[in-house]
Amino acid sequence: MDSVSPTFIISTIYAVPSILMYFLTFFIIIRYRKSFDSSFFTLYLYDGGMNLFTWIVGYYMMRLNSVSSLSFLYRNMHNYFPMNVLTCMSYHMAYVQYSTTALISFNRLSVLWNYTRAEPFWKKYTLLIILIVFAAPFLDTHRCFYYRTEVVYNEDFMTLRTIGTQKRSKVESNFVIIMSITCVVQFLGCAISVARVYLSTNPMAVTLAGILPFISDGLSLVQPWLLFSFSHTIRGKIRQMFGCHNPQLLVLDQ
Repeated sequence: MDSVSPTFIISTIYAVPSILMYFLTFFIIIRYRKSFDSSFFTLYLYDGGMNLFTWIVGYYMMRLNSVSSLSFLYRNMHNYFPMNVLTCMSYHMAYVQYSTTALISFNRLSVLWNYTRAEPFWKKYTLLIILIVFAAPFLDTHRCFYYRTEVVYNEDFMTLRTIGTQKRSKVESNFVIIMSITCVVQFLGCAISVARVYLSTNPMAVTLAGILPFISDGLSLVQPWLLFSFSHTIRGKIRQMFGCHNPQLLVLDQ
């Protein structure tokens, strides 16, 4: 019987509802575009797409490889897809996630500060800014394309190894809460990453390596829950979609 690691089970259990929530919020925002016609929701769609891509890369690189019955997903994979691309993207998307969080924070701050000037600017240049945020990290992460990545098997399991390395006051309070939660998750991820470097020869580095994927998952999967928790409009549209209509909840709250 195939043995499945507890970390794989736990990560899958919390990932499935989060992914469903992502697609549900995507559908609501696109379906009711007139109600969500702001630069913030454009950035949310981009951020969500990047987070899902980051989660998929991490799930393939660090989760599925612990299930021996899924070895066919890795065996001879290098013959069909360059594995070093996944290695590069795992580094690259970390930059993209941190940069996107900073971008959304600056978007919310500037819009709250001066809506009449900032919002038209963001609507006009959001796509260009998004492209820059995604492409700029390649100035550094392109070197990861040259890292050699291989799949190593043993009798018990297999691992994938990388060789070589409403109201304005309410809106403001929601902004502070959401950014605080996101920043805490990012700070934990950054602290653990730095600690791994300094403790690379210490057994503690192995423990930190096991914790880091959960931090990455948290950063990737928390966004739709935050949007659902702090946006009356999103909650109202979801309730409406499932037949629980409440007109009082259809007031736009970004």
